[in-house]
Amino acid sequence: MKEAKRTKLKAKGWKIGTARNFIGMSDEEEGYVNLRLKLANGLKTRRQAHGITEVGLARRSSPVSHALPRWKRATLRCPSTCS
Repeated sequence: MKEAKRTKLKAKGWKIGTARNFIGMSDEEEGYVNLRLKLANGLKTRRQAHGITEVGLARRSSPVSHALPRWKRATLRCPSTCS
């Protein structure tokens, strides 16, 4: 967040913090969320670097195409077979 916006919000009584502070995440939970975000951002970066649309990626990976929108949003949970 830009400093000017932060200053304006604080002046109006808003508190500035992190998601961890807001919902009370543990270190492990925060690490898990950050990992999922990094994976989602990595997928998007690689897809865009290769000039592939989301639809194109879904077509190329048809067995898991139903999961791609959830990967993009970093909301896909690990199947029980990967733990």
